[in-house]
Amino acid sequence: DFVVGNLECMAKGDHGENMLKKPRLSTTLETLNYLKNIRLKVASLAHNHVYDHLEDGFLKTTNFLKSNQINYLGAGFTPEEAAKPVILRHGDITVGLLNYITGDTNPNLPENAGIFLNVFDFDKCKNDILALKPQVNHIVLLLHWGGRVEGGLYPDWDQPQIARGLIDAGADLIIGHHSHTVQPYEIYKNKYIFYSLGNFCFSDYWFDGVFNPMPQNRMTTVLVKVNFDKDNYDVFISYYRNN
Repeated sequence: DFVVGNLECMAKGDHGENMLKKPRLSTTLETLNYLKNIRLKVASLAHNHVYDHLEDGFLKTTNFLKSNQINYLGAGFTPEEAAKPVILRHGDITVGLLNYITGDTNPNLPENAGIFLNVFDFDKCKNDILALKPQVNHIVLLLHWGGRVEGGLYPDWDQPQIARGLIDAGADLIIGHHSHTVQPYEIYKNKYIFYSLGNFCFSDYWFDGVFNPMPQNRMTTVLVKVNFDKDNYDVFISYYRNN
């Protein structure tokens, strides 16, 4: 019913790039049309490449999403927009999504950036969960995190402690990304924690005249299908190889 994904590549703008960020990623509006083929319904934008093409690239991307009825969260032109949850409704079941980025992923936004990210803070996230809990049956956290272990096969030492604390605070499911590798998942108090899903679609790229091929450990992905009812959920996990 709802396909949710992390959209980490913004449309190329016409007014330059964020030179504080390396590497910078870019795509075209034409290529973004593939999102319609996979029926994407929600894009998480709290990631470290959201400002690669300044406000223009962000606006081009979000306008495309809006025109194709694809919701987004985690970033915006105001802090309030960036922090706003998305609530999915299907019949009498409601699922709330919250999206955050941790500072160690190095988004490198300049001080005068016109874009705001929903930056993770444990206490803030806990309060957000408590505020959203009465409105929904389930809360899903989408976390762009683990910057120190980018490319690694295991989460950072503090991520399990943080994740379990968020489950204790009322979160029902945690979906992580940023490492570009598949990392382990665990079940804590009957709630699933996925530390990183790997790369669903991430091509080789050129940057500053250097070709960067995808290493073998970044060519695997996990797709997580979740069937929610009012009180519980079931998870089905599929692993794929990107060639």
